[in-house]
Amino acid sequence: MLASFGVEYAKAPGQVGMDAEALFSDVCAAIRGCVQQVEAAGEITAVAVSSFGESFVPIDKTGRALAPIAMYTDGDGIDETEALRRSAVPVGQIAGAAPNCLYALPRMMQMLKKMPSLKENLWKFLQIEDYVVFRLCGETAIDYSLACRALAFDVAGRCWSEEILKSAGLDEGMLSTPVATGTVAGEVHRSLAEALGLPQGVKIVSGMHDQVAAATGAGALKVGDAVVGTGSVECITPVFDRLITDGLFLSQNYVCVPHAVPGLYVTYAFTLSGGALLSWYRDRIVPHMKAFAEARGCTVYDLLNESCPNGTSDIIVVPHFGGTGTPELTSPAFGTIAGLSMGSGLPEIYRAIMEGLCFEMRYNRDKLKEFCIEFSSLRATGGGARSPLWLQMKADVLGVPVTALETADAGAVGGAMAAAVSLGVFSSLEEAASCFVKTGKQFLPSMEAAERYGEKYSRYVKLRQATLSLSDGI
Repeated sequence: MLASFGVEYAKAPGQVGMDAEALFSDVCAAIRGCVQQVEAAGEITAVAVSSFGESFVPIDKTGRALAPIAMYTDGDGIDETEALRRSAVPVGQIAGAAPNCLYALPRMMQMLKKMPSLKENLWKFLQIEDYVVFRLCGETAIDYSLACRALAFDVAGRCWSEEILKSAGLDEGMLSTPVATGTVAGEVHRSLAEALGLPQGVKIVSGMHDQVAAATGAGALKVGDAVVGTGSVECITPVFDRLITDGLFLSQNYVCVPHAVPGLYVTYAFTLSGGALLSWYRDRIVPHMKAFAEARGCTVYDLLNESCPNGTSDIIVVPHFGGTGTPELTSPAFGTIAGLSMGSGLPEIYRAIMEGLCFEMRYNRDKLKEFCIEFSSLRATGGGARSPLWLQMKADVLGVPVTALETADAGAVGGAMAAAVSLGVFSSLEEAASCFVKTGKQFLPSMEAAERYGEKYSRYVKLRQATLSLSDGI
């Protein structure tokens, strides 16, 4: 990677949603920041746009946002989600996802209901990827994997579902044109190119949903490959080769999403806690360690890893502190720390938290096996990929080799690969991967550790079910 530049979105206290203009301003700042680091900036030929999903903004024909960006975390659209579930239209089987207020469609429905005047000026509902593409080049195009996050996309037909949209009171004209990953949407506006430091004629490329981008950038490009991304949310994205939209699969809250590689699909197995739970432990349980870390010139996680005991303990953590993730997708829920004794200390709890997150991923892996979705190895991305301790733990608990990537931001690499293929620099993503994907250390599972974890995992599953039963009473 030649350059990277990040801008943290600043949200005002009490602000609902995200400000679309502020978001685009941050995107422009990130592009300028990268361009300024590249010596041969005049040779830049394309910008690929990928993003998280489900969040959207309504715009008029001038591109003006008519409301703040509606975030997937806002919890709106519950009644509309129920209406979609009760609809005579088989929404899940068409969209490859069970109706949930996480997705954009039910919240679009609610927005139109709550703001009846909106429809007078509404031109398009755009998710983040196609909104940025539109602002950069004036065209509205959304790649298949991001379109899936609206809950109105026909996964088999690779188009918007007229049936679903009609039942929701929307029409295809309110949304962007679905395109394959890597499709050139247009060229950057001439005036904007100068402001960004880009040469004229730079192509704007539709990238992909962030999880597909991470899988692509990690080199998970064939059946049996999988990537584990650990940020605030931890997600395993396995690759398979058939359309799966049966009711049982969807009832487990798994999805079927087109991969960037034609003919392949991915699903998402995730826990909402992930790295966020470790951040909670760092900030709320051991805040005193920040001063020690600063004095040592290291991170708090470095100190925690140094003090982490070897071997397993009797402490079991069910990591549902922020909700469950798949397969239940339950919120609210609560986590559990069980097995504490007079000999328990903070380092033991820290290790148990990481073990609990690994056990949650193993639980998902076992569920996916029921649908013949399996993986023989994992590639690790995100902040968690920088922890050898955690990567070895994942390998031991899941029983597969786990390989760290030299470039932790695999999503950015995936976008670059898609852009390079779209411009003919490479003939395929597989060829691009041979140049872009750089692997680091591989962590092999230990038979001895796997046996210990196997016994502890059986206890984890029992505690997990008990915790969920208690959560039902909240």
